Amino acid sequence: MGTLGQARLNILLRGKLLALLKTARGSLNGIKWDSLRFEQKKARCLALFSEIAYYKITEEEYRRPRRAKIVPCEAYQKAVLGGANRGGPTF
Repeated sequence: MGTLGQARLNILLRGKLLALLKTARGSLNGIKWDSLRFEQKKARCLALFSEIAYYKITEEEYRRPRRAKIVPCEAYQKAVLGGANRGGPTF
């Protein structure tokens, strides 16, 4: 991926991260966290926060980019592989 393509990917990833954070924070209201019953809204909120975790990429992950393929998140894989090819983080 060229520099321009990587820059576009970085912008898309930042935008997606901000959208995920906004959606996740907005869904926190009205959830009964002390209830043990399954709730669709609670499951969706937890899934959003789980996806957000993939946006924190460590230096170790850039040094060992082959491991990125086992993580089932396309944005994460592109970020790691793109950053490893350039020698550092993409965002």
